[in-house]
Amino acid sequence: YRTAFATATWRTGLSQELTGEVRAEAERDRRAFGVELAGLVGAWGVARAALAGSHDTLLGAEEHGHMVQLGIERSSRGGGGALHYERASAGFAPFGEPVTEAALARRARSRLIASIGAPLWQRLSGGASYVRQASWDGESVELASVSLSVPVGRRASMNVAFNKRLDDDRAWRAAMSLSLPLADGLYAS
Repeated sequence: YRTAFATATWRTGLSQELTGEVRAEAERDRRAFGVELAGLVGAWGVARAALAGSHDTLLGAEEHGHMVQLGIERSSRGGGGALHYERASAGFAPFGEPVTEAALARRARSRLIASIGAPLWQRLSGGASYVRQASWDGESVELASVSLSVPVGRRASMNVAFNKRLDDDRAWRAAMSLSLPLADGLYAS
C-alpha cells in the first residue's frame, strides 16, 4: 500500500435469508463505496450481488468507475462449488493496486471463476477450477486446473495441482506442497 487508508464495513441481517453490507474505503487520492446483498437460495446455497463505485486522481487525472459482481456458491459435507462473475469499467480503481500507467492498463475488465471440490475416495479430496479474465489492455488469461489433497500423518496434508493455460500461452504448470499446522491459523508449507 502506498499511503495511509481507512475502511469501514457495516453488515446486517435484513431477514432470516438475506444479509446486506455497505463498505467505504478512502485514501488520499482514492475513494470507493460498495453495497452487497447475499441471500439463501432455498436450502441449496448462497447467491451474491454487489455494486461498487470509485473516484480517484491516482495519476493526476480524475477518474470515476464502477464494478458489478454476481455469484452463487454451495458448500456441504459432500462437496461444494462456486460460480463468480465480475465486470468493471475502465475507470474503476481497485484498492491496493499498483499505481503506474501499465498497471492501470492491465485492470481487469471482466473475470469469470468456476470451481468445484469434493471428497473423492477415503481421505483423498480434489477439485477443479476454471478462470477467464480480460483486461482493458486487451490481454486475456484463461486457465483450467485440477488439484488433489491427502492427509499425511495426523496433522499435515500434501497437495498437488496441475494448471493448463487455455489462452495463447498454452503452458502446463504443476505444483506440490506439504502443509503442517503450527498453531491456530498458522501453517508451514
